[in-house]
Amino acid sequence: MATVKRRRRQIDADIERSIILLADNHTPTQIHRELERRVGKEHVPALRTVQRVIADVTPKDAAPWQLAEADPDDAALILPVLGAVIERTEGRVRQVTRGHAEWISRLRRADPSMPAWTAYALARIYVAQVDRGQSTAPFDELLALAPWGNPQRYQTATRRGWTALLSPRLQQDLGLLEGPEQHG
Repeated sequence: MATVKRRRRQIDADIERSIILLADNHTPTQIHRELERRVGKEHVPALRTVQRVIADVTPKDAAPWQLAEADPDDAALILPVLGAVIERTEGRVRQVTRGHAEWISRLRRADPSMPAWTAYALARIYVAQVDRGQSTAPFDELLALAPWGNPQRYQTATRRGWTALLSPRLQQDLGLLEGPEQHG
């Protein structure tokens, strides 16, 4: 008897990124409800799809990052981000994984002015893209433009169509729609 392999339904990239960003401090059911509230039931994938996305993006190196094992230079870049995460999630998230910490350090070295929450949000997206073997090119472009807190750069990104790929909520999560005073 032949085995029939089910084809996975493609989901909207922006919705997938939203699932990734919400996965830290929400259950799959909460994420599903939140997406229904934001974009309407007809645009939201099934709960099983949300669960699969979360499973797919769980970092391969999901062990918690610890200061005791960290390089002091990396720790100086990671600790402010961890503080922003704890504050913004109201303590629901109190640690980052080693995989996320590695990307946080890499991102903040590339752009020391990057707001802490933006570094965390981008690190989560980079980990997911790399772990799945997908291109990071759109996010590399965002990093090159560094539009957070810079209205001129944000306008450049908008003119080039980059921000059209992201919902207003995801832009806010990445620190693109807030002023510099809003960032940790």
